[in-house]
Amino acid sequence: MWNAQQSSLLTSSSCNVRLDHYAAPEVTFSHSWISSADYVAAVHFHSNVKKSELFMSSLPSRVLQEGDSPPNIADLSAEENHALSIFKHMNFLNKIMGKDDVT
Repeated sequence: MWNAQQSSLLTSSSCNVRLDHYAAPEVTFSHSWISSADYVAAVHFHSNVKKSELFMSSLPSRVLQEGDSPPNIADLSAEENHALSIFKHMNFLNKIMGKDDVT
């Protein structure tokens, strides 16, 4: 299952040309989501559908727009705002550690 997950994330890089059609917050989130797989892999997380559902249930329920700034997105739940804040912090850490594909 993990190999399939990694393959799907690698394939998603072929969709980068479509990112131009999305607002900056959504593009940043998409990079964060892909990057989060590296963290999951580093801890050798044993995934299955039930465990994955726990992580995915707090993802934003809509495409992010210009002006969306977690944790203060009014039409998203506290849980969704919290998840987006975590991704924001992960991006910050990636930048200071020199990971170059983070927006």
